[in-house]
Amino acid sequence: AKLTVLNGGNVGIGTTNQGEKLEVSGNIRLTPGANRSIRIGSATNYYYDLQSTGDDFQILEAGDTSKVRLHIDYSSGGYVGIGTTAPGAKLDVTSSDAAYSAGIYNTRGDATGNGLYVQTRWNTSDNFVARFTTNSGAAEVMTLRGNGYVGIGTTAPGKPLDVSGAIRGTSLFATAMPASSSVYSVCVNGSTGELEYEFNATCPSNSDERL
Repeated sequence: AKLTVLNGGNVGIGTTNQGEKLEVSGNIRLTPGANRSIRIGSATNYYYDLQSTGDDFQILEAGDTSKVRLHIDYSSGGYVGIGTTAPGAKLDVTSSDAAYSAGIYNTRGDATGNGLYVQTRWNTSDNFVARFTTNSGAAEVMTLRGNGYVGIGTTAPGKPLDVSGAIRGTSLFATAMPASSSVYSVCVNGSTGELEYEFNATCPSNSDERL
């Protein structure tokens, strides 16, 4: 059957046993165009449009172009934007709300539930595993490089933990202190500015401070 209309008004294309207002046995194609759309309503007469816009595709709320909920950008090779029509990454989530822009939750009922897994190909200082900024990217908060080095306030950590600024804590532990050591000193190297430990010895003469 090419097209059938049942007594109740259901239309079938390629089927004679349609259970919906329109049921198609096969594919559906909309002819090419800049603004082709399919509208899906809800129980409260609200609706969403699945729409082409130029060469892009988007889902917008109630036909309002200021309420684009998802946008797929053709020119970038398929970048997906949530809350933005100009995604700058494979997945770009943008929000102006006071609530968190994104959340990842694992509701597993035991302690084996995990959260976020991030993987990059290279384990060098040249690539970022994660980078956190504020003020539209102008202020660096925290960086994790591919070699495992963490920078706070800097994007180029030179040590496993590199902090650009002051550090405050309630305890400081040196796990590499030999068991036989009975005296140790914490020093600030006057030449490099690095924090150093001296076991069974006093701080070098070029240390600016001794703790």
